[in-house]
Amino acid sequence: MALGQVGRQAVPLLLQVSRGNNPAQGVAAVNALAQIDHPAIEPALQQLLDDPATDDYVRETVSSALIRIEDLKARKYGS
Repeated sequence: MALGQVGRQAVPLLLQVSRGNNPAQGVAAVNALAQIDHPAIEPALQQLLDDPATDDYVRETVSSALIRIEDLKARKYGS
């Protein structure tokens, strides 16, 4: 989660961890990614959500993260 505070520099590592074999680390990485404002995050999370190999727990977290990202964008841009 601390990597989420690092910001954009942590995005590649967090994306890699989110696709790893450890669901607990994947969930933590997804939650950290949801805190970072970066254009690559939403499409990457959508790919993770659509991937049938994604762990169910990680998939639930991704779904929730995408909702949070949309909510933040709506508040930020007023749409």
